[in-house]
Amino acid sequence: MSGAGIHHIIEKGNSYILMLLKGYLTVEEVAKQLVLSEYRVRELIREKQIRATKIGQWRIKPEDLDEFIKARTNRC
Repeated sequence: MSGAGIHHIIEKGNSYILMLLKGYLTVEEVAKQLVLSEYRVRELIREKQIRATKIGQWRIKPEDLDEFIKARTNRC
């Protein structure tokens, strides 16, 4: 990325970060989907069982949540 591009991103500030995180799930949303507490979801993130990105708060890509669920599904 060029220097001008970086400057442009810095000018946009929080709106750029929000654009990047659009579509990501919050810990609260993941907890509701998995019927777990938010504390437990954060534990799973700390244990690196659920992949997440932290910008202000933890955010989870829907495909990473799907991968977590698939890894724990019984296979016949």
